Amino acid sequence: AAAEAHGMECVALGRLRKLRTRLDREQSTQLRLALQVLYRRRYLQLRGEGAEDATEILCSGRDAFVEQKEWRAREKRYKAIVCAFAGACGYEFHWTPDEVETIIGAIECNAFGIWDHNRSRCLGLSLSVNASLFNHSCAPNVARVRVGRQKMFYALSPVEQGEPLCISYIDPRKTLAERRDDLVHCYGFRCSCSRCTASGHVPQARGVLHR
Repeated sequence: AAAEAHGMECVALGRLRKLRTRLDREQSTQLRLALQVLYRRRYLQLRGEGAEDATEILCSGRDAFVEQKEWRAREKRYKAIVCAFAGACGYEFHWTPDEVETIIGAIECNAFGIWDHNRSRCLGLSLSVNASLFNHSCAPNVARVRVGRQKMFYALSPVEQGEPLCISYIDPRKTLAERRDDLVHCYGFRCSCSRCTASGHVPQARGVLHR
């Protein structure tokens, strides 16, 4: 059954390659990932064993984005992706535009970029549920480091028992105004970490990263 589900996903991706869409690179990448996520979810539902796809626990920023003044422009991009999704997926199973938009919102808020060796070009997106469970802080105590094809997470300083593990979703070296703007636009929330509300600082790795 898993092989059959994967085969259906590959057929959909094959249809997608034949479509004449006007999606840009970012939209196309989000669409391919959304197809993979939804086919995986439907496969688990059809098994009827009560299993859920791990991505279902991920927070989607769609509802927060709807409240922003820039929503019209973002909505247009979402609708274009949904239209292409319909062409690739067809009616192989039941889905709704709202469901696809919610998945796109989750991808925007949780996916990690896959960059080339010089970090000059984003090659694609990866959706790792475990890595997405890190909360954000502009004064993070965990750093994400790429080691070959893997992403590793290291503590920037000793972590106390019960202390939340946080990474920075954006460049923590930016000004307060720039960080707030990036977080609201890209993730749909306003940061209230210690650095944004008081005198928190960005921890510096002093020669050793704690695994």
